[in-house]
Amino acid sequence: VVFFAASLFFTKRRQGRRASLNEGKSNVKKGVATMNKEEALEFLRLHQPMPSEFDDDLDSETVDAWDAAREYFTENPCEEAIPLFLGSIGEGYLFGTYQMLDNFFALFEPDVVVPHLVDALSSESSWTRRWAAEYASAVESGRSDLIEALLKLLFDPDEEARTAAVITLKYKFLDGLVNWRDYEATLRSAYAQ
Repeated sequence: VVFFAASLFFTKRRQGRRASLNEGKSNVKKGVATMNKEEALEFLRLHQPMPSEFDDDLDSETVDAWDAAREYFTENPCEEAIPLFLGSIGEGYLFGTYQMLDNFFALFEPDVVVPHLVDALSSESSWTRRWAAEYASAVESGRSDLIEALLKLLFDPDEEARTAAVITLKYKFLDGLVNWRDYEATLRSAYAQ
């Protein structure tokens, strides 16, 4: 409940900030709406990671370009974009656009996307770990490497990363994709560390 309330509060705050970024501007997305594969990949390569949502250096054109890349690759899935999107995650929520990326990850077979998510779950960036845990819920997979990485995240120093892991694991366990007893040793080992 607390996580939901906080998420709702920050979403409303982000929407207000994003609206203020767009004040007085015409359709800033107009120039990037026709982004092609190479332009989208290049944009993502140049934004590893995106500027912080809490930083004055982030402008609406950059947010809209990231969102245009997301839209392009949701319409035209490309494995090459998976690690670039995960690497592009900066501090914050990118005014509500990071959460829409789960649709992109759901387009891929687990054997394609899970290795990238597992790598991201051990990223140095707490924001990357948090979002990777959330995106893992979009992947229909009970793969042991993904479950083990999520279990280890339960002991992460970052509260949001832990919360995202709990929610994803709950979703996976409740849907019967995995049996928690199969991972009891992993959980004990992660707790011991």
